[in-house]
Amino acid sequence: MSQQKIIFQSLEDFQKSDKNDLIHIGLKFSQFKVDSQELIQISSQIALCTEIQSFSLDLQSQNIQDEQIKLLMDDLPAFKKLNDFQLYLNRNDIQDDGAQVIGRVLLHNYMNLTSLQLSFYSNNICDRGAQLIATGLSKCTQLASLNFNFFSNFIGDEGVYEIGTALRNCKNLVALILYLDDNNITDEGYLKFDQCIQELPKLSTFQCFLKQSEKLLKSRDLVNCKNIKVLTLSLYYCKLRVHKIYHKQKALKIKRLVKLSLN
Repeated sequence: MSQQKIIFQSLEDFQKSDKNDLIHIGLKFSQFKVDSQELIQISSQIALCTEIQSFSLDLQSQNIQDEQIKLLMDDLPAFKKLNDFQLYLNRNDIQDDGAQVIGRVLLHNYMNLTSLQLSFYSNNICDRGAQLIATGLSKCTQLASLNFNFFSNFIGDEGVYEIGTALRNCKNLVALILYLDDNNITDEGYLKFDQCIQELPKLSTFQCFLKQSEKLLKSRDLVNCKNIKVLTLSLYYCKLRVHKIYHKQKALKIKRLVKLSLN
């Protein structure tokens, strides 16, 4: 019988746990402030969990900066059995150097993941940071499910293209959730990203966040895509009705689409 996921909401409880018994764990530390010394302790305790298969780390709204990301992640070992990794770093102050650390961890430690969620909503990641994360992502070739949240950063066309290019290596990807709005991506950047997406041979389920009149999913490449069967458009923050209609009409043109959901 497989172990249910164990959620720790305090560092003290996590420190007291028997690391040899932990297989599916979540660290939810966004409810209290974590300082640099505690990040080092978190890292050292995670390193003891040699049997983990799935792992989530929630450090949202901590004002974490690049140097603290290094303290947290630089010394993490390669978890050989890890197949599911979720990292929630929303509303921090992570810039390109911090993104480089995360990309390096993906590149060297987590290449065997089948499920990955990276959430960087409201940070300060630019094109270089996106490229460095993409370098790590390009080696995660076993991914079947990917959730990428870069909403409200400073990524432009070059960065989003590098992410798309990295995804081309993820040929086993079946499900993709993507949040790219409130960046510096132009119509050309979205159209180039579309070209990368349509090349994924197994991608059948796609969810994306749209806020205005973005060109994501609007290219001829996506319209003719043979794989995407289920599409979810998150339009909660899309205030203008004309934009919602525009996104829906364009989505319905995707030739092999079976189900379209709006939320």
